[in-house]
Amino acid sequence: MALYEIGQSFKDKITENSTAHLVAHAILRAVGGSMADVAQGNQAGHTAVDNNALRNSKGESKLNTQEKILNEKLKKAGVQSADDYQRKYDACKTDQCRIQVEKEYLKASDEANKIILNLYMTGQITEEESKILLTSYANKMMRGAGESQRRFGSRIFDLNANEWIPASVIGNADFNQITMLNLVKKMKRSGASDEQIALRVFQYEIDGSYKGSVNIMQQ
Repeated sequence: MALYEIGQSFKDKITENSTAHLVAHAILRAVGGSMADVAQGNQAGHTAVDNNALRNSKGESKLNTQEKILNEKLKKAGVQSADDYQRKYDACKTDQCRIQVEKEYLKASDEANKIILNLYMTGQITEEESKILLTSYANKMMRGAGESQRRFGSRIFDLNANEWIPASVIGNADFNQITMLNLVKKMKRSGASDEQIALRVFQYEIDGSYKGSVNIMQQ
């Protein structure tokens, strides 16, 4: 099948799915221009509540040299630690206080997502570092939070561990944008056409399978 026919078929299919259409339209514009267009288009397709992720000390203790450098960038940019919120939570005497700390934690987590995406979009986190963030770094933060949760039975660390599991990393809209942009960059470097890139992104968005998403993140 000719690339023109693939493109036409793709355009016909996306009319059936508004979310995919938004993503694909942004990609078709962005492959010849700014990567920011992809992020904007991809963000428009997300309506679910984001999964969020803060640092934690147990996870930080497991990091290798590359991951430590990345972690320092996150800290300096304002990504907070779950440990601080756990200490606040433990100090609470009332349910109202605990509920408030959870709200503050979730707000800080959401802010962390935006900070990380901005670091990537402005080139302060490299493409290679973003892949580390979404794989080995995420795994160690998950393990660290899980260890603290099992040891202390901590509510905040329970939230933090769940946020770093692979399914949550994949489901995080801001992290998903980074994954998408890495995919587009790789295909552009390989000489893929606009239609090929748009079709691949469409497949990624529609497929949404655990295995497929992990494979893309590891490319």
